[in-house]
Amino acid sequence: MKHLFFDLDGTIIEPKEGIVNSIRHAADLMGVVMPNEEELHQFIGPPIMDSFQEKLKLSYEQALEAVSHFRRYYAETCIHQNALFTGIADVLHALKQEGFTLYVATSKPTVFAKEILAEHALDKYFVEIVGCNLDNSRSYKTEIIAYILEKYALDPKDCLMIGDTKFDIIGAKNHHMLCVGVSYGHGDFSEHQPHYVVDTCHDLQLLIKKEFPL
Repeated sequence: MKHLFFDLDGTIIEPKEGIVNSIRHAADLMGVVMPNEEELHQFIGPPIMDSFQEKLKLSYEQALEAVSHFRRYYAETCIHQNALFTGIADVLHALKQEGFTLYVATSKPTVFAKEILAEHALDKYFVEIVGCNLDNSRSYKTEIIAYILEKYALDPKDCLMIGDTKFDIIGAKNHHMLCVGVSYGHGDFSEHQPHYVVDTCHDLQLLIKKEFPL
């Protein structure tokens, strides 16, 4: 197992503040009932278009407008409202030093993901940072993983997906990849079980060292 695919939100960074503030802003501009705390929490992880349609019951056209409001406000005001999970920087450094190749596979727009990781000086650890496009294409984790696999001619059997939501698990399993679920994020593994679960970033490093030594 040489290639490690990392989700971003809920796996490397705690994004809740910026995402929640941007959702509230978009909902206010759209004139819809403000999501409650539980609903706001559920916006972290899934493709944002899907969340606006499913959680706020918006039509496709309305969701497009809401996404536009969300991303504009996020880019201008909230992109820096995030924090690294404790220990993740050390884990990424160690894995890189050990010879693993690291990629980011996120449903967040690529341009946002690159800016956030550069701000935290973590972009240097990754071969490529891949997210969705601003036109909402390549929004699903299965598509994002497929893009990396194809571009770098990787064998899925040599790749491990690491993330906190069912979308990471589904994306990995659709490509016959093993996956690790991180319980410290925002996801729920009740319906889709990952092959492994860890509770901290340190535990993630120990798991990879034990189960997938180079």
